[in-house]
Amino acid sequence: DGNYDLYKDGKKVSSGDYSFDVLTSTALSEYQAVTPGTNKLLANAWQLTYGGKTSDYEFGTAFPSDAKDVVLEVKGGQQSTVVRVHKWAKTETEDTLLRYFVPRGQSFQSTFGKTLDEVSRPNTSFLGWYSYTDKDSNGQQTNDNYFDPNLIQKNDEVEKNGTPSVFDFTTTLNGEGIDLYAGYKNDARFTTITLDPNYSGADKISVKIYAGKKIGEQLPTVTRDGYTLTGWYTDPVTNVASQLDTDKKATTNPDYPAAGSIWYARWTADSKDNSQLNGLLNNLSRFYVVKNDAGKYVVSDGSNANFVKTKVVKVDGKDTFATTGADLAYTEYNPGYVKTSYDKFVAARKSVLTDLKKELKLANNADINTVYAAVKGELSAEKADTYNRKLANILVGEADFPDVNTSDTDSHTDSIQFMYNQGIVKGYADGTFGYGAPVARVDFIVWLYRAAGSPAVDSQASFTDVTAATVPNQEFRDAIAWAAANKITTGYADGTFAPYARIARQDAAAFIYRAAGSPNYIEDYNSKVFADVTPGDSANHSKAVLWANNNGVVKGFAGSVNRFAGLDTVARQDAAAFLARAIQANLL
Repeated sequence: DGNYDLYKDGKKVSSGDYSFDVLTSTALSEYQAVTPGTNKLLANAWQLTYGGKTSDYEFGTAFPSDAKDVVLEVKGGQQSTVVRVHKWAKTETEDTLLRYFVPRGQSFQSTFGKTLDEVSRPNTSFLGWYSYTDKDSNGQQTNDNYFDPNLIQKNDEVEKNGTPSVFDFTTTLNGEGIDLYAGYKNDARFTTITLDPNYSGADKISVKIYAGKKIGEQLPTVTRDGYTLTGWYTDPVTNVASQLDTDKKATTNPDYPAAGSIWYARWTADSKDNSQLNGLLNNLSRFYVVKNDAGKYVVSDGSNANFVKTKVVKVDGKDTFATTGADLAYTEYNPGYVKTSYDKFVAARKSVLTDLKKELKLANNADINTVYAAVKGELSAEKADTYNRKLANILVGEADFPDVNTSDTDSHTDSIQFMYNQGIVKGYADGTFGYGAPVARVDFIVWLYRAAGSPAVDSQASFTDVTAATVPNQEFRDAIAWAAANKITTGYADGTFAPYARIARQDAAAFIYRAAGSPNYIEDYNSKVFADVTPGDSANHSKAVLWANNNGVVKGFAGSVNRFAGLDTVARQDAAAFLARAIQANLL
């Protein structure tokens, strides 16, 4: 019936009439039909019409075997209470928010014959379902105070005030609607400790230690030329100090190691030979191509100095360099470190090489092989240690976000890792990625800007809501200025950009399409791959969406029909997937 919205398992499937195929003589599982008005009239009876016959219909009953074209119509309705279900955050996107309808005067349990199912979420334990307007078990503060925006329980509130009250699904419901929220306990808790290398000139290192993981596996590698690390202790010198048990798994309640604790390195001197220089020699020889065998490349891990000269080396199909004669150079290659950290390391090593040439009185054009040999044969351990500290703790390997399930192939783990390794996407200060969180317009523009290499801008954008006061981060303002100058975004008619508004899926596709140069793409009926995207609908960026789908950048939501859901908000993992696919397809 066109006056009703149709819902299935909490998700809206249509407004008005809805057609689909059902196997003959099979039963239809239950749909909910409600009017879109304030009273939310819920269908409580259905009429079946086919071949001139009319009868009442109950969900779960098989259709007559002689039924061909069947029409189901609502016969009556009653006022209902909408139960809005939040699984992942206090503020859900339309794509993840669920809605169930309960006749007023009844309970959720009596209407559906069950409660809501528990929710599985990586690195968390499900606590229950909560109504945020309810008081806690002591009748004091509301449940809302116990959870952060991502529905993770605040342990300090629990320790101080007791526990919140779970929702009773046998409660009689009246009124327009209620919100139910899943509550979780964060099992990926961490403490932050400090490692002090305990020798002159060495910087202290702040390290996050996650509960449930072996401590030693979470510690960075710390080296000192001419010495072997004995262990980490609570005191730099005295014998009464406790040693950090690196074979033990970190725990909470009590915390081990204790939050904020400082651990000091103890060292044993090595014999006085060239092994004192190994740390610097390792860093000098890392990441050079040491073998070119029929297009396959071997990269030095620092274990030797077998450097190779060659005119042209193709890495990932691209010329790394092409020089001739006396200008032949050595080729460097990133084997998988985060791009920004790798670039920083290479820049630091270039500076160190310049200083070493002066220190060892080498020619300015001396190559890495010459420098390596001079360091190994002439540089003192003390000097080597000074230079090596400039190269320490720069490289960053793969991300380890506790809220990203790396074993789930549907969670865009590879895309998140790729974007992190490229230095385009970063996590939050608490170590999480923000999985499931919505993306703001400014965040998506910043990601595009970093993907383009963060080019310099000549001037700032003229949007009235983009100033140093409204957007304090200079990189963010530069990104918006770059996007405006390159016609990736034009803002709104009132002269604003709305940096913190959530970006819709179709707008994200449009930004990528424009960043790719707005390539020619002909829309026709054959390109109608989504039921909710009509070719030629420029107001909803149909060309950009269909181009992006044709190039494998965006995908839809499967079901009885394939939808793109262009007006839905983009979640962080989906935005990472969009951009990763575009970059890997050489569209950006």
